[in-house]
Amino acid sequence: MSWFFEHEEEGIILEDDTLPAPTFFRFCQELLERYRDDQRIWVIMGNNLMSDYPNEEDGSYYFSAHGYGAPWGWASWRRTWNKYDVNIESWPKLRNSPRLHDFFLTRQERREMLSTFDGVHAGHINSWSYQLDMTRVMGHGLNILPNTDLVRNIGFGGDATHTISVKDPRNKDSVQDIGFPLVHPQFLMVDKRRDAEYYRLYIGDSPMKRFKAKVKWVLGGDSAAVVRLVLRLKNGSARSTTVA
Repeated sequence: MSWFFEHEEEGIILEDDTLPAPTFFRFCQELLERYRDDQRIWVIMGNNLMSDYPNEEDGSYYFSAHGYGAPWGWASWRRTWNKYDVNIESWPKLRNSPRLHDFFLTRQERREMLSTFDGVHAGHINSWSYQLDMTRVMGHGLNILPNTDLVRNIGFGGDATHTISVKDPRNKDSVQDIGFPLVHPQFLMVDKRRDAEYYRLYIGDSPMKRFKAKVKWVLGGDSAAVVRLVLRLKNGSARSTTVA
């Protein structure tokens, strides 16, 4: 991605196990042009797991500040990537800033994201996307999300790098094309209620999820052979039940 933005001012990036709707590309193209010089906009996302959420806004897309990870299909500019720091070296200083703590919508989000960014900074979490989230938070940037889900992740399973469980709630087929001409929102404001609900449904940890994560960590993480064997068996059982 760094090589890409060294050679291009802007563009679209797709994960290798995604299936975009055809209109994803036109959606990105139009918004790359519209927000090219707007420093408030960080990333144009293609996937939106909240597409079935009641839409009370006045546009074809909305603005988010609290989505983390899962950029399966997205577009951005060199100006954004130039702020990217894979080592998030500024994190220790920002972590103790009262400005950061005022950013979070809930105590759960604050607790879990502090822990996540601590893990990324220490090298315990294998990720590139949380670092992009961190630079967005530091820069008070916003992501654009379409009201229609435009990118489907088809890579859930035991052989995946991160999305290894077919029972992951993000493993949903809700992709459909978006209509044109796009209706642009009247106000550039964060939809905090939708952000909070997205965090609750797809990011926040329940006690059971925390217990499972701790067991995985003891066994050696997602890449550990025993963890992948268990997941392959579970995923195979789930497919067999569906077929039956």
